Amino acid sequence: MSKTWLIFFLAIISFLAGTDEYIIAGILDKIAETNDMSVASAGQLITSFSISFGLLTPIVIVLTRKMDRKNLLMVALLIFSLSNFIVATFGDYVVMFSARITSGISAGLIEVTLLTIATSIAEPEKKGSAIATIITGFSMSLIVGVPLGRFLASLMDWRFIFIALSVLGILFLMLIYKLIPSMQGEEEKPLKEQLKILKNNRITFILIVTFFWMFSYSIVFSYISPYLLQVIKVSGNVVSIALLIYGLSSLVGSKLGGFSTDKYGAI
Repeated sequence: MSKTWLIFFLAIISFLAGTDEYIIAGILDKIAETNDMSVASAGQLITSFSISFGLLTPIVIVLTRKMDRKNLLMVALLIFSLSNFIVATFGDYVVMFSARITSGISAGLIEVTLLTIATSIAEPEKKGSAIATIITGFSMSLIVGVPLGRFLASLMDWRFIFIALSVLGILFLMLIYKLIPSMQGEEEKPLKEQLKILKNNRITFILIVTFFWMFSYSIVFSYISPYLLQVIKVSGNVVSIALLIYGLSSLVGSKLGGFSTDKYGAI
């Protein structure tokens, strides 16, 4: 397999990790109904994933920095698959909540490791494109994965979606074993050294803006399905269309932001 196709393959895995994060927002009402819980309680399954993805992933990355990147990706995919299988097969809230935590950590590990592998595989002049391809795969989950998940949940039990994610995780694990070469981990870099980047005021400002942007975006997106169904009172098919429009709007905004940054500057 050529390097280009190999990076596209990694982007598909990135799509899988992104789908696991976002898809639950599209079927929140169905999860709540099936497990006899409130929508707010079901929403905490999103919170547990997001917190572990954002806060625990960096810690685990530091702890596994010396581990072979190929092996790390395979372990992350295995945990990813087991976590999603547990979400699909256990109705106990505490078990599901815990599984979403491990799922968030594994998805974060997958994403970071994919970026590392992609830049190692790509030619020096194409490293930027390789990173963009992996991130695009993750972003496409919002455009395709979420509305598709909502549509499938209208045809079958939502649990089959998480079983499918679990099976695909194992499949990609086997393909990684065959297609990806072994890659040494990174050299140890003290946390104090890493935090020095925050002394740059522009970077700190951008991080703060990004935090509040994602904060507001996630609040709306997490509960958009039950809002449309219970308040606006639209059909499930309309919700799928709304989720698709939501994802496409995000893509258009990202592209417009990139174009504007190149033309007018970031700040």
